[in-house]
Amino acid sequence: RAKGTFDQNTYQTYFGNDVAPGLFAWIVPESSTIARVGLGTRHNAHFFFQKFMKEHKLTPIDTQAGPIPIYNPKIRTECHKESVYSIGDAATQVKATTLGGLIPGLKAAACLTEAIETQTSYEKRWKKEVGRDLWIHLKIRNVLDRFSDNDWNKLIVLMAQDKVKHILEKHDREKPMKILAALVKEPRLVRFLPKIFA
Repeated sequence: RAKGTFDQNTYQTYFGNDVAPGLFAWIVPESSTIARVGLGTRHNAHFFFQKFMKEHKLTPIDTQAGPIPIYNPKIRTECHKESVYSIGDAATQVKATTLGGLIPGLKAAACLTEAIETQTSYEKRWKKEVGRDLWIHLKIRNVLDRFSDNDWNKLIVLMAQDKVKHILEKHDREKPMKILAALVKEPRLVRFLPKIFA
């Protein structure tokens, strides 16, 4: 959390190798004077966060830092015999695109409850519920990891188009396949196809 001057009705997201290599930074206002500020990167997070804070003239109130476990489909999340189960961050139930894990984690918690009550596989239940979506987010992240700053600029300009904004507003981020299916109909996205097959 940080002090500064903010528009309460707008949150900001920042991309680029000079800002947050491989991921992104964000400013989400709580009020006109306090915001939640964060930065995710795979390279020297402390350096880039301090640089970001200085460039935006932000004063920290309190800080919290730690690794964000991006989805790994190979991790085992249950040992039924020992009644041991992993959920949320421990199970890497985190979207690789947005770094959000609250909704997948809550859905997995419901799956765990059902699995315990019915003596069935928790892992099979949660993977059926959210595993495919997390896997698609991971594949999208693999493509985004190949983006140059110029690619990001082109994508952001494209996403500002009314047609594309309508698609993004209409579909739930938790279901990326529906968004991708709709976006495929946008011919200007063809320029990004080489990144998929790189």
